[in-house]
Parts: sequence; structure tokens; C-alpha cells
Amino acid sequence: MERSRILLEDALLAGDKDDNTCDNLNKPVIKPNTGDKAQQQRQKILTFLETVDFITNKQVCILLEVNRSRAYDLLSQMVCESFLIAEGDKKGRRYRLSRIDSC
Repeated sequence: MERSRILLEDALLAGDKDDNTCDNLNKPVIKPNTGDKAQQQRQKILTFLETVDFITNKQVCILLEVNRSRAYDLLSQMVCESFLIAEGDKKGRRYRLSRIDSC
């Protein structure tokens, strides 16, 4: 515990003089924009679907290196946004591109 406090104090003292106050410790932490990452993940799925007819949850897990629930969330969002069409149930569910035919 004492070592952690010393390391924290050293880190504070190593910074600018303006940052040496305890007030700076209470500032809110700004989280990085995760929307960009989600957009990149959706784009990878769409790019993959340009080369194949369908994709499964398991394939999304492998493609994006995410867990099953994240893959399911992404695919469900894309279905709600009409990018994908879900076919089948449970383990047999497949997702394909939603094709909008132009006149």
C-alpha cells in the first residue's frame, strides 16, 4: 500500500507543476470513442459478406476476435438497421446482406 502511494506521488511530481494538485485526480476520465470500433467491426462483417453468401455468429467471433455475446449484439444491431437479414433459428441462424433492389 505504501509503495503504491509513493509511486503515485512520484508520478504526480514528474508531471507539470500545474498537475501536482489533488484536484486533477478528481477530473472525470474521458473514455475513448467506442463507436469507431463498432463501426469498423460492422464494416469487416459487410466486407466479408461481399465474398460469401452468409455469415454465422461463430464466424463473426473468429473474424473479429470477439466473444459470442458481442458477435450476437453486432449482428442483431445490423439486422435492426436493415443491413442484414437473419434466417433460421438458434444455432442454425445465418445472416446475409439485405439487398435493396433498385428500379
